[in-house]
Amino acid sequence: LAYERAQLATKNAKAGAAGCLGGCGTIFGVGGMILSFIGGLIGWLLVMKKDVLKCGSCGSVVATS
Repeated sequence: LAYERAQLATKNAKAGAAGCLGGCGTIFGVGGMILSFIGGLIGWLLVMKKDVLKCGSCGSVVATS
């Protein structure tokens, strides 16, 4: 009886730790996906080609839309 109780307690402790670690992994995974999306969006905006008009005499620049 004592042996069965010890086995049950060990199983419960392992299940609790696995559940906690699984939840933490999910949180970090979703956080990583969000950060990757934001980084990709910023990178795309930085690399995106922009058309501008530049005055030959004064050098002023105007963005075309």
